[in-house]
Amino acid sequence: MKEFETVFLEKALYTAKDASSFIAEYEKSLNSASIHELLAALIRKYGVKKKQAVLRSQIPKSTAYQILSGFKNPSRDRLIMLGIGIKLSIGDMQSLLAKAGYRKLYPKDCRDIIISQAFTASHDLVKINMELDRMSLKLLV
Repeated sequence: MKEFETVFLEKALYTAKDASSFIAEYEKSLNSASIHELLAALIRKYGVKKKQAVLRSQIPKSTAYQILSGFKNPSRDRLIMLGIGIKLSIGDMQSLLAKAGYRKLYPKDCRDIIISQAFTASHDLVKINMELDRMSLKLLV
């Protein structure tokens, strides 16, 4: 079954006969995986060990493992921190944020601009937080 783009799905939804038939027809394109399943898939895709991702994310170990096990839902910042720990591409980070129900990194928000650079320039969390602090913006903690 083919996976469809969001714009196409929006148009199809507005013209659908009812929700049940829409879901049945486009089921593969709908978000059905939990956050921890999405993170597990990305960890596999990037060939990173959980331990490495947790250490680089700088999230307390117990909290990070609870998130990765599905016992805790991460905040947007914690999800971004895990994305940095996994060393996601900007595209995969944006997709993960959207699938988790969070706002994507926004190019008109100074804080998000600095954070976005982590994914395009492979910066670590220390460097990002130094830049956020320099600009008097909320740190990723």
